[in-house]
Amino acid sequence: MPKAANRSGLTQALAPMTSRATERPPDYSLNISAYSDADDLFHCGRYKEALALFRNSADADPEDGDCWIAIGSCHDALKQPARAEAAYRKAMTLCEPEWHPALHFNMGNSCFDRGMYALAIQHYLRVPRGHKAWPDAERNRKLALMQQAGRRLHGDVYHSAVPRSGPA
Repeated sequence: MPKAANRSGLTQALAPMTSRATERPPDYSLNISAYSDADDLFHCGRYKEALALFRNSADADPEDGDCWIAIGSCHDALKQPARAEAAYRKAMTLCEPEWHPALHFNMGNSCFDRGMYALAIQHYLRVPRGHKAWPDAERNRKLALMQQAGRRLHGDVYHSAVPRSGPA
């Protein structure tokens, strides 16, 4: 379980996603077909249905980081930032390092949505200049600084799901 899952709420958020994983070999066929169907539903805005299929896909191969990114994106779309962050943290443990900046961006958004501005800023700062998520991370970092200072926002935090086709 990710180190930060010990924070309040994250342990509960991860429980339903990790409890079904057992010591069985991955079922790659189910993983791919469930993921494909879920991706279609996600792009149609049917996030609850997509989430169920992404979970099936993750159950078929619990080590598939793409599934955990997609699960986080569904939770984000469903306005469940603690669950989104938990899924992104799980993805961080499974994905190659080139994915980490985009995952930090998404975790920053999850923290922002929960009013955890200092932690959001820390995540946004971990997105390097030059990464495609950097302009949005920098904008959201400035918005979080304004929120910390008690100023009203003149726009919403920018949300963007990590693209599942590639990290950079």
